[in-house]
Amino acid sequence: ILRGLGFEEEDFSRKMRSLSGGEERRLYLARLLATDVDVLLLDEPTNHLDMQAISWLELYLSTLASAVVLVTHDREFLDRTVERIYEIEGGKGRWYPGNYSAYTEKKREIYLQEKRSYDNFLKKKKAEEEKLRTFRDRSSLNQKFAARARDREKKILHMQEVEAPLWISRNMGLRFKAARTTGQDIVFCENLSKSFDGEPLFDHLSFSLYKGDVLGIIGPNGSGKTTLMRMLAGKSSPDQGRILFGPGVDKGFYRQHQEELRTSDDMVSFINNQFPQYNHGQIRSLLAQFLFTGDEVFKSIELLSGGEKARLRLLLLMLEERNLLLLDEPTNHLDIYSKETLEEALLHYEGTVVLVSHDRYFLNRVCSRLLVLDGENSTIFEGTYRDYEAKAPDKTLTKSKAKKTSLQSKTKNTVKLKEDPIEDQLLLLEEELQEIELAFLDKELYNDSDKIKQISIKRDDCLQKIDKLYALWGEEE
Repeated sequence: ILRGLGFEEEDFSRKMRSLSGGEERRLYLARLLATDVDVLLLDEPTNHLDMQAISWLELYLSTLASAVVLVTHDREFLDRTVERIYEIEGGKGRWYPGNYSAYTEKKREIYLQEKRSYDNFLKKKKAEEEKLRTFRDRSSLNQKFAARARDREKKILHMQEVEAPLWISRNMGLRFKAARTTGQDIVFCENLSKSFDGEPLFDHLSFSLYKGDVLGIIGPNGSGKTTLMRMLAGKSSPDQGRILFGPGVDKGFYRQHQEELRTSDDMVSFINNQFPQYNHGQIRSLLAQFLFTGDEVFKSIELLSGGEKARLRLLLLMLEERNLLLLDEPTNHLDIYSKETLEEALLHYEGTVVLVSHDRYFLNRVCSRLLVLDGENSTIFEGTYRDYEAKAPDKTLTKSKAKKTSLQSKTKNTVKLKEDPIEDQLLLLEEELQEIELAFLDKELYNDSDKIKQISIKRDDCLQKIDKLYALWGEEE
């Protein structure tokens, strides 16, 4: 179980205090899976797991005799593990047989049936109301029409109401477009090499991007995915090699930690400062398209949840109108509805996209090429994620993983945070930041101004640590 969840034999003797936040959660999951129980309750079990560990967990759950109840936003995981789905929406619950794909088909089928019934009800009701108006208009001329009008009124009153179908619109109005056109050549990367703490992340990596490409970067945790994205965004440099951009290329960078949203400004003012061509009414209309309505548009950005910040950053990226999008874990914090909207926006986008994601469903829908980071064996794969799995089911990215384990074993007896690898520290701080942001979702919090201040200070401290680590990372790079 430990090996399946990403631990190596060298890790087995490590002290608990040396584990990062992500490692601790994987260890707790391993302990739970090793327990003999009748019912296993899993809340977002794929968080903090890389793709290899998620695939192992899927297979392991299929061998269990116990019942499993899970909550997850991982659609691929749902597709591969569950036999039925219970959806809670609009205060009501409904069972759906089958996996996630079956659920989406059945949900649409039920919606169309309910919509037909509702449309027929409205049609009949409208016809009866038109007859009622006619009888009322003629009732002054003939008492028989007055009697008919009263009968028609009773009939309408006793018509069996048909509820409107529940199809809550949670989709953002996300549409990417590029203000500037480019040629066919977008990015040329030649012999890129990058090391961390003496261990190579990737070596002599070469690839090209062409107009319209959607490239997904995959690999285990610690393989250098975010490092490569920072290079493409111009935030750091390779140890060796070069990156060339085609004429007219204009980059838009979606950072995993959303550093650009660390401000006390409200959303309307923040957007107005960056895009003065939009007046307040237009900005409020744009925010409404991204599910921000009413007084919440004047909410301080530092008080937004992770999901709200993700939606706001996507709105800003849309307004920037770049022709090359660099997206580092864009589905983090997004619910399933928002993920689907992002997928559709990328599928209709005429520019070029490079993205890092652990979301296999998302990768499979939008990516036509994959860059598989595996240390010295990093390669470009032409095709979707499902194609990659089918053609390379036994590829376990062992080389990168072994290197990561080597990094871990060097620090296995450390206690202080500053002695851990920087990437591990960032992961730990990101987890802490997510927990702080969850606290802002508690409505009771907003009745206690002192508590809001304390949590805000705690989050600012966490964000400052992340900034310092990124700066240190940049210096070492």
